[in-house]
Amino acid sequence: MAARAASRDSGIKADKYLPVTWMQGNLSGANLTRMYADPELTIALPSSSKISSWLDKACKAAPQTPEFFLPNN
Repeated sequence: MAARAASRDSGIKADKYLPVTWMQGNLSGANLTRMYADPELTIALPSSSKISSWLDKACKAAPQTPEFFLPNN
């Protein structure tokens, strides 16, 4: 959270966007896997701003959690 906030304030975008880009890649991969199983299972991916908001919310809710995915957030 601190690195993402600092990058917003300093104009450096790498720390802000790298986690979002990583998440977009993982969601795209999961979506592609679903497409091969059944094309009707694919979903529209969330925007980068929605992913960024979700990451901020998840990290605020459980800042010491070592796992990337936080269930039900």
